[in-house]
Amino acid sequence: MATATARPRNVGVLNGARAVSAVIVLFHHIGALDEDLWDARYLKRQREARGHIPIGSGRRMLGSQQQSALDGQGNPIAEFFLHLIGFGPGHLAVEVFLILAGFVAAHEVWYRLARDNENLNEDERFARASSALVRRYQRAFLSRFWRLGLPLLAVHGVHLMLWSQRLAYGPYLSFPRSEDVLKPYRIGMRAIWSSSLSGSLWILETLFLAPFVALAAQLPVMGARGRARLAWYALVITYLSGNPRDRESYSYFTGVVAGAALADLYNNVALRDRIRLVSLPIASVLVSLPWWPGPMYGQHFCLTLSAVGFVYFILYAPRAMQRILDNRLMERAAPYSYQLYIWHLLVFSFFAVNVQPYVPKLMLYIGGFVVSFLVAVPAYHLLEIPSAKAGALFSQWMLARSSTPKTTLPT
Repeated sequence: MATATARPRNVGVLNGARAVSAVIVLFHHIGALDEDLWDARYLKRQREARGHIPIGSGRRMLGSQQQSALDGQGNPIAEFFLHLIGFGPGHLAVEVFLILAGFVAAHEVWYRLARDNENLNEDERFARASSALVRRYQRAFLSRFWRLGLPLLAVHGVHLMLWSQRLAYGPYLSFPRSEDVLKPYRIGMRAIWSSSLSGSLWILETLFLAPFVALAAQLPVMGARGRARLAWYALVITYLSGNPRDRESYSYFTGVVAGAALADLYNNVALRDRIRLVSLPIASVLVSLPWWPGPMYGQHFCLTLSAVGFVYFILYAPRAMQRILDNRLMERAAPYSYQLYIWHLLVFSFFAVNVQPYVPKLMLYIGGFVVSFLVAVPAYHLLEIPSAKAGALFSQWMLARSSTPKTTLPT
């Protein structure tokens, strides 16, 4: 596979994808503001299983006082709206996050190879590529840990404090028991991603490990030809997809590897106009998978294919269409997407306890969204940027010490 012209290091359209995906996830989690927007039957089963007492105002959005909008007999408009927030673009946005994590991790390596090694032969390129993978792994591990981990500790600390004072719920709009919240901490710091207080932070473990999975998937075939690499990616993705009939066997690293494969394609294959003309409609069909009949949507791998189709579409769409996601507004909004993701459920939980009973629903939803953004902006500047700088300094110190030549002792 011949190396194509060097791509830009910052793929602007991905900034817009990050920002839009974060907003869609907020919309997807709007039920955390008001239990009437969630599946009442599902919530009831969850609470009965855990021994929780149901809470909430009992009001129904766009429905009657006696019927749930999700019981199949309520207002059709409400049913469609709740389908969108519960089963449509929200899940797709989460998968897009995973695809982008793998793509960005792999794209960094391909960018440097295309920039520095255009005139090298295959053997030299393979040696340089392997070295670039190792360096990327070092930097990613040492700096990414701090940039992602430290702000996450702040989120958990605030959530624990509010929960202890009964000012914020856990998931499913309920107050978890103390033993349920504290039990995961027996396993150590990984409880950050497994605490019963968190309803969305499970994805962060995958995002944290994304560079390692993406780069490890590329290393065995870094010097191989195009067909061999594509065959390898197909085998890895198939392996990680598990049993299509069993969601528990699905690995969320499937999306990460798919993102790495997309980065390989994007950086090393120059698509002709006619191929692009045919492939874009195919990608559009993949994006529509979440709205296909239930049995098809029930296969998680189909959701991954949908996310791949979306990212592929925005990468190869005509420039006029790319401007929707690649502009100054999206460029400025993208850096706040991580903080928006880790803080929004805490804000929604706080609003559900302290604001929801006292204000109209529209004001509740608008207020929850606005405050989530207002929290994400200072959190980015006060938490994420200092954490990233600390991680960069720590990685420089570690790598400098490890590269210091050792003194040979006389024999």
